[in-house]
Amino acid sequence: MKSFSTIPMLIFLFLSCSSGSQINPHVGKMIVPGRGTDEVRVGMSRQQVIDTMGEPEMLQEEGRWLSYRENYALGFQLDDLGHVSEIHFLEGFKGRLPSRIQLGSKTLDVFQAYGNPLERMDIPAGSPGDEDRVLYIMPGEYRITYRRLGLAFRFSAVKRVTRMVVFQPLPDRSLRIKPMEAGQ
Repeated sequence: MKSFSTIPMLIFLFLSCSSGSQINPHVGKMIVPGRGTDEVRVGMSRQQVIDTMGEPEMLQEEGRWLSYRENYALGFQLDDLGHVSEIHFLEGFKGRLPSRIQLGSKTLDVFQAYGNPLERMDIPAGSPGDEDRVLYIMPGEYRITYRRLGLAFRFSAVKRVTRMVVFQPLPDRSLRIKPMEAGQ
């Protein structure tokens, strides 16, 4: 006679395996600078994001910002072609970077892992600012970008990470190619 006690276990396994590839913000994920995670990556199309995450909770900026804040603690900025240019890891996301930096980490730990700011600049709230390794100081918030890594951080007034942003690494604009001199 067959035992029916294995049926509940099989149903559990089926349901847990059939949940799709959606990301779980409550389980630690490795966040790779300049790339993203296994499930969500810079360069994905809008449709790939929707296929992975489901319909966004909210669209902003004429559909160029896909918000999954409530369910996944994520946001996606799309470029003009509808591909992910930035992934925002928001408060509540449990992932971490290879350096062990995560949401809630101290500002000084970020600087130790990725480099101290080269400059500090006071700017009004909401102002743009993404120069490499410039610490932008706004009322109640700090921000720094590591362009060559494809990584940016926002910090609260108490100097804790409140947001991590991953994007395609950008070249160092300070590097200049020397022109060749005559006779070379």
